[in-house]
Amino acid sequence: MVDEDIKGCAPLHQRLRSIFNFNIVLFLLAMYQLIFAANIMSEGNGSLGFLETLDENDTLIQFLLASGLIVAGTAFLGCCGAWMASKCILWMYAFVLFFMIMGQAMTVAVTSLLLKYGDAIFSSMWKELDDDTKENIEQIYQCCSFNGDTDNFEDTWEQDMVDFETCSDDSTYWEDIQSCWGKFEKTIDDNFFMVELVSSIFLGVQVVIYFATHNVIQSIAEAEGVEQETEMVMGGASRV
Repeated sequence: MVDEDIKGCAPLHQRLRSIFNFNIVLFLLAMYQLIFAANIMSEGNGSLGFLETLDENDTLIQFLLASGLIVAGTAFLGCCGAWMASKCILWMYAFVLFFMIMGQAMTVAVTSLLLKYGDAIFSSMWKELDDDTKENIEQIYQCCSFNGDTDNFEDTWEQDMVDFETCSDDSTYWEDIQSCWGKFEKTIDDNFFMVELVSSIFLGVQVVIYFATHNVIQSIAEAEGVEQETEMVMGGASRV
């Protein structure tokens, strides 16, 4: 049987086990991501709250949920394919994993842009908000304007500086009056840096697993070929 051939082939058996273990870890991480996203939707999160308010359509949360479900499904497929040593399931897994790698590469690229041009991107989002939303953000997070506490016009714009002066005059009871970007810039950069780091690590591991999967599929095909050849030889010997 092919299963017996695989068990007798230590390198192939170890590669199957590696694929299985990797996908177990991937599945657990996907579950954590889903729980994390659900927690943000239900209760909010202090470190991401400013981002959530800027992104009125909850695009970030929807992305976390969708990608978590895709990763969990892919990991489950990989576990089944490795456990059953099934070429068909492993081919499906490799096909989905390829597109996951493409998506992961895009995530790394977009996150790098956000790290480099985050202030410009989020300032454009701030400009799209209506006055009531801006005031709500300022009251909730006790900050004034987007980045109006700077004299550098490259980092802000004239109306934002005026908004900061108006807000700070009306909020003298706050202990430390800062712009909203100044208050959350480090937290936002840290979050995006962590996303970029984790995504880059998993991208590298996924590429290795992708090629390992193709190698395992070829090895299984060779084991099936050996089995068929053995059956043909034995069948011919029995007829003799």
